[in-house]
Amino acid sequence: MKNLYFIITLICTTLFATPVFASDTNWHQKTDSYSLYLGIVPASKIKKNPVLIDNDKKMHGGIGASDGALQHIMIALYDTQSNKRVTNATVIAKLSKKKVFNKNVIYRPLEKMNTSGVTTYGNFFPMKKKGVYQIDVDVYTSDGSTVETTSFQYKR
Repeated sequence: MKNLYFIITLICTTLFATPVFASDTNWHQKTDSYSLYLGIVPASKIKKNPVLIDNDKKMHGGIGASDGALQHIMIALYDTQSNKRVTNATVIAKLSKKKVFNKNVIYRPLEKMNTSGVTTYGNFFPMKKKGVYQIDVDVYTSDGSTVETTSFQYKR
């Protein structure tokens, strides 16, 4: 009887389980020079403002009143060769919702922040509707002479 129960459980698990593979997530991308890791958090979940590297401003202009649609996009940036964090780049993100017509595009700089003692880049973006968003990220070298671009897909 135990063997029958085990076989039924195994069959049900195999038939009804949804496999999840690392390639199903779109949280890591590589360019020639950089490894980028994406993080997205609802602005309403941010209780403490991270320390911006440029101390002369509020965190990305401030959160303000959030209706739950405001999301904080963050990129951790590493040098592909040395695997060290990149702390001196300029990072620009372009957010667009995947639609056939009337594509709304938002460009924002990802500001340097100190998160748990390390440098990351982030900013707030409105994502009011559920669906698939494309996040294009441009990474400029510190002297601005070269740019490398990659894209992430995010389903809200």
